[in-house]
Amino acid sequence: MDRELRKDLERIRRFEQENDDKLRKKKCKSPEICAGDEKQRVRFSLPRAKEFHPTEDEFKDPLSYISKIQSEASKYGVVKIIPPCTWKPMFAPCFGVFENSDRLFCVRRQTVQKKTVLPLNDSWGVAFEFKVEHMSKHFTLDKFEEEASGRRNVFADESKDANRIFWEHVCRTNSCAFLYGSDLTGTACSEDAGKWNLEKFSNDSLLGMIRSSGDPDICGVNLPMLYVGHAFSMFGWHIEDNALYSLNYMHKGSAKTWYGVPGHEAQKLEKLAKSLFEQKDDLSCRLYQKLSMISPNLLLDAGIPVYELVQRPGEFVITMPRSYHSGFSHGFNVGEAVNFALPEWIPYGFSSLESHRGIGRESVLNLEKFLFNDSSFFNVSVYSAQALVTLIRWQQAVIKVAEERGVKIQRITRSSRGSPEQSDRVDKRVMCCYCKHSMYLMYLYVPGGDGIRFCPDHANHMEVEVECLSLYIRFTKEELANMEELCQAVLSDPTQHKDLVGFQGEILVHFDMAQPIISDKPKKSSKTQSTLFEFPSSPFYNMQTSQS
Repeated sequence: MDRELRKDLERIRRFEQENDDKLRKKKCKSPEICAGDEKQRVRFSLPRAKEFHPTEDEFKDPLSYISKIQSEASKYGVVKIIPPCTWKPMFAPCFGVFENSDRLFCVRRQTVQKKTVLPLNDSWGVAFEFKVEHMSKHFTLDKFEEEASGRRNVFADESKDANRIFWEHVCRTNSCAFLYGSDLTGTACSEDAGKWNLEKFSNDSLLGMIRSSGDPDICGVNLPMLYVGHAFSMFGWHIEDNALYSLNYMHKGSAKTWYGVPGHEAQKLEKLAKSLFEQKDDLSCRLYQKLSMISPNLLLDAGIPVYELVQRPGEFVITMPRSYHSGFSHGFNVGEAVNFALPEWIPYGFSSLESHRGIGRESVLNLEKFLFNDSSFFNVSVYSAQALVTLIRWQQAVIKVAEERGVKIQRITRSSRGSPEQSDRVDKRVMCCYCKHSMYLMYLYVPGGDGIRFCPDHANHMEVEVECLSLYIRFTKEELANMEELCQAVLSDPTQHKDLVGFQGEILVHFDMAQPIISDKPKKSSKTQSTLFEFPSSPFYNMQTSQS
């Protein structure tokens, strides 16, 4: 066995052999914590997230059922679905990590670092970051479960508070290292899972557009991933890519504790995390990487609602759009997760582009392409129609400015490889060189050298003569006008549902798709107008980025 792995396992064994008296002794670096002081305990009581129990008929159509409950579910951020007792799919694990084996998977070591312990009224709050390292040792499920079962499980007694065990261990121990088989390509769902088979489930939702548009599958988004947990293995606070929903199923093993914050409270959590962690890089990057943990009592103390649920084998957990969530395992377990999207997600998806572009991070989904690539999508819902009208008016405004300023306008075509509108990427995306936005609808191009491509939002960052600039567009003004007419027919239908599920507070204040008004008047640049000017800003980007 790998020497480092052996040391980590021995460290975990030593902790699990400690009794409650030893647990009370001082092990934390924080000098304020004194052994025997009752206030040193990390304790809190959380409201439970809601459980849903679909009937057998309701369970037959998972997307329809989730659409039915999502308004209530959005109040919690995370919820649990317990299937009917007659639904018992086979466990059929298959890993896609190694070409020569569908049984082996990689293990990662999670090491706690940058720990902060803060006193509260009657308890202690803990915030920490952890690093993740790949281990050289590979496991099969049987070997990993054998390793876990050979040690005393401190979470086995369900009468004891799992929250206290987890957070006090982190609080009091100078060095913490845990094992986790996370983000593993593969699935354990069998065909008898029906529509709840996670791969089928995702592609039955709006994420089916990934395949229908000809894009490659995305592991962890429309293809599920497996997660093999160990005692104390954790996942840090994060939201899903592009603020998607997620569906998580536990196949077997010990329980898993989940924490969830409703989507409309996301900004409050981000503000708290910024105050707790000293970040050299952008905080959003760390949260995207799931490397930050904050004990729920610190969130409660900051006025942030947080809910708890405990997931057991045979149960589903759903996370809602833009809802931060985190958690930890009580022992060996095997879970599986995938993303999905309902029409109500569309505003959240476009709102997510601002944060992605602000840190120069590629969007996982090519949202513009999804909306405009499939003509049947015009009839999906009022959400898609609102987004389309917003984007159509933005394109029209940009084209008008380009015409007034004498910018050459060319059509994006499927021409030979190497032309300005082509991409060498597997997914054929054309990316803005400044903010990494996927430019499906239009982009600006400067010939020469490698050929610079950038989005209209960042024209003012490129010192380019107007006569050297070309605007590539996918749709003409006439085509855009026809599309808008189709969208307006959907929006004028009084039977269309127009409530934005779960939208509260500050979310989407800057992106009101119900009133898509785009100005066609460019802002004047401080530089010479003949060489540099601004186009109308896109509706999902307020230009106040960390790179500006």
